[in-house]
Amino acid sequence: MTQPAETPRGNERPPAPAEIAARLRALSDEMYGISVLLDYYGGFSEWARHGREMAGAGAIARQWAAEIENSGPIDTPRGGR
Repeated sequence: MTQPAETPRGNERPPAPAEIAARLRALSDEMYGISVLLDYYGGFSEWARHGREMAGAGAIARQWAAEIENSGPIDTPRGGR
């Protein structure tokens, strides 16, 4: 299994918490947009149900972003990098 391109390698530093929060917000926005399309085209089908699930998952991602932003500074990431 390969690592995602965003995974730090070697001496690279992982992204700062603010960047992680920003990426979670962008993910949330994308998930919400797709969920609207699934609902529009899905009507009462399984697509619409998946759209509602995706909207809920996007809301969770947005909540995680807020929690990261409100957690205060993190001096040393887990792993000591």
